[in-house]
Amino acid sequence: LSKTSGQEVTSTFWVDNTHLQAPTVGLGYRLSTDPTDLDKGKVVPWGSLIDGIDLGNGWLQVGHRYLPMTVRGSVVLVKKLAELSMESPVSKAPSCCSTHWDCHE
Repeated sequence: LSKTSGQEVTSTFWVDNTHLQAPTVGLGYRLSTDPTDLDKGKVVPWGSLIDGIDLGNGWLQVGHRYLPMTVRGSVVLVKKLAELSMESPVSKAPSCCSTHWDCHE
């Protein structure tokens, strides 16, 4: 799903730990598009849906912060392509390459 605000297109992404299998509570926000520029203590939980602007360079801008699309070669932000039914909670989100998600693979 995408929304347009001025020139920027906001899309919804699923924060996916399926492939990375990180032992963390979520994906850490960055203060810039530098992977080491962590906004300490600020994370978006795995399994969440997040709205942001795909910058086209491997980064999602969420307000004044950034999230990487991949971590150590694993896709961690999966673009939502269609509405899920209300019976499909995020914790039961479809696998990465179902018809509802675009995993850029």
